[in-house]
Amino acid sequence: MFLSISALSGCSFVQLTDAGANVDQLTAEAVSQCTQKGVVSTKTNAKVVFNRNRETVIEEITVLARNEAATLGANGIVPIGEPKNGGQQFRSYLCPYWVGRNAQLSLFMPCCSRFISRLAGDLRTIT
Repeated sequence: MFLSISALSGCSFVQLTDAGANVDQLTAEAVSQCTQKGVVSTKTNAKVVFNRNRETVIEEITVLARNEAATLGANGIVPIGEPKNGGQQFRSYLCPYWVGRNAQLSLFMPCCSRFISRLAGDLRTIT
């Protein structure tokens, strides 16, 4: 019995949905050009007979937040504070395509980052 409970403490009980897979965890600095869609509150079991692995709990609440943010039409989340007792709040955002995982392209192609920034500026002027 002890071995099965020990193994259970590291398991994740939450699955990322297809929609949630399109939501990135971002920094507060990265969302300056995004529109806030709302606040998502998530909670998972931090204790199953004993305290669960902290990293697993954080992973689960982040997956839950990504899944929920997708239902709000968001594509980015930013944690509010630190996780506590298996729960955490996240701000959800709708961001332009150049924020989040797409922004990582500019790290690999520095020549294009200036073009993307210029295009982004042009789009902001139009809208």
